[in-house]
Amino acid sequence: MAGRNTPEKVFEEDDEDEGEEDELDYEEEEGEDDDDQIPRGTSKAIPAAGTVTSTIDEILRGLEKEKLVDLIHSLVRSGPKNHKIMLEWMSKNVAKPATNEIANVDDRLLEEYWDELEESIVALQESDPHGDDEGFEVVDILEKIEALLINGNVSRGGRRILLENLLETDDLFDYGFNTEATSVLFKACKDREDWQFLVNMLRESGDVDNSRLVARIYKEHLHDDGEYLKAREAALATEADYLDLAEYHAERGDIIHAIEVAEKGLLSTRSGGPKLVDFLFDHYAKEERSEDLSRIVDVATRQRVADTKLLDHLFLYFKDRGDYDRAKDALLRSIDLLGYKDDPYDRYQMLRNYLSTEDWTAMEPAIVAAIKKKSARAYLRICMDNGLTREILATIIKAIPKVTDKKVHRAPSNPVEDEFAAKLVQEFPEKIAEYYWKMALVAVACGNAGAYRDARRYLVLAKDVFTNALKKQKEWETRFSALKDANRRRRSFLKEVEQI
Repeated sequence: MAGRNTPEKVFEEDDEDEGEEDELDYEEEEGEDDDDQIPRGTSKAIPAAGTVTSTIDEILRGLEKEKLVDLIHSLVRSGPKNHKIMLEWMSKNVAKPATNEIANVDDRLLEEYWDELEESIVALQESDPHGDDEGFEVVDILEKIEALLINGNVSRGGRRILLENLLETDDLFDYGFNTEATSVLFKACKDREDWQFLVNMLRESGDVDNSRLVARIYKEHLHDDGEYLKAREAALATEADYLDLAEYHAERGDIIHAIEVAEKGLLSTRSGGPKLVDFLFDHYAKEERSEDLSRIVDVATRQRVADTKLLDHLFLYFKDRGDYDRAKDALLRSIDLLGYKDDPYDRYQMLRNYLSTEDWTAMEPAIVAAIKKKSARAYLRICMDNGLTREILATIIKAIPKVTDKKVHRAPSNPVEDEFAAKLVQEFPEKIAEYYWKMALVAVACGNAGAYRDARRYLVLAKDVFTNALKKQKEWETRFSALKDANRRRRSFLKEVEQI
């Protein structure tokens, strides 16, 4: 590994001058006709690729051992890639030494890979921060190193040098290759002695992340409960830290300590998270500790880690036990937690189906107002269910931007209003025709190709309402002709709408 600790080399460099070319002697076969020689200035057909390969194969098979060795040395000296290719071939095809204490082919190959890795890291430092090529190359080399550690026979000395070099190369972790680098670290450890060597190096750094690795090693590989607890308790900061310790106690039947750890983690602003909430919720639900369940949900809500899924669990818990008031409260609280993945309309339906007639009559206005703040589509669906078409129409008309608005630089997108406008054509054809027409005018005013496509879409819709619903073909033709005349200098627009 260039520039770092390097294991004993298995091959000595050839003493010959690297500039010398090895010559191969070929004897002329008997019976070869002089007419086969190609005179200067003439040409001969290039043999097929298969013929060339066959000829080379025959020559190689006919070489004496010394000549073959000379050829290999010549190829290796011709470039570093050839040296690596030879090592990779030998790693797969040459018998391994009986002991891994000596420097061997796989040690040399590991050295080659490490040099490549260092070069890739330098290239990454000098590359475009938004590029991915160098990052993929680093991952590819780390995967090669890992495969060599799994399938090869790297010596203990080679593995330890690798461990030292990895932990000294901060850039691997700074650039986000933590998972890949950690995987290589772990694959480099073959026995208890290796694991302890890694633990000692990790502890020397004093880094919290390394302390987490130490805890993991003691728990999963060295199986030392006492040392695991020391390392784990020294690195309790994130939700994952607390959850790991809580699950450790739970797996050993120590539920009291497991709950204490999870509760402590939940109350920590740095570590509180949904996984700890789920851990505690499952435990308290199993033991039917209703007060603790409500308390945990309250804490999760304050910590901003609660979601509709958690409130739904609480709702079902109380519903299954016939506690109407608490189930209702959980369902009502879930409205405030609606996220982009939730459908507020579904939440409205859940409340409508569960609440008593008296409660629904009293609470529906507030529920609809809350839903309206979360989703325009859900609100308009509710209005449609309740026959409030004039409210829907007012919302649609309100969504039309003003053409004179200087802030309108591109065509507006009103997918929700467009969806419901189509449903109101039969009831309010004139209003919807005007909506489509004005949306087209706004799009034309934006003055770009994308806006013109939107204008064409709205004009097609407007034409359909004018000619079919309103039976006002002449008014449509007059309007459309005037629009084209007013924008006769917008050639792109005219081309866009020429087929309407």
